[in-house]
Amino acid sequence: MRNFLPGYPITLKRPDREFQYQVEWTAVVPPTAIRAVQPTLEPTLTLVTCFPFYYVGAAPERFIVRARKTGIAATAPLAH
Repeated sequence: MRNFLPGYPITLKRPDREFQYQVEWTAVVPPTAIRAVQPTLEPTLTLVTCFPFYYVGAAPERFIVRARKTGIAATAPLAH
């Protein structure tokens, strides 16, 4: 969790481009807290996982990471 402090960079890579995001906030919420995954007005990335992380079975909470898009970069095509 400590790696996902506000400002932490996240890069999603596809074969043709990379998407850059920056963490805005994190939260631990109950599974019913759908407000955390509602649509936004700007491009964002929302990561959701069960919490606590070590829990086996139906975890009682969710860990949410919300990040805003900061850029897109084209990458070189893969050689075949």
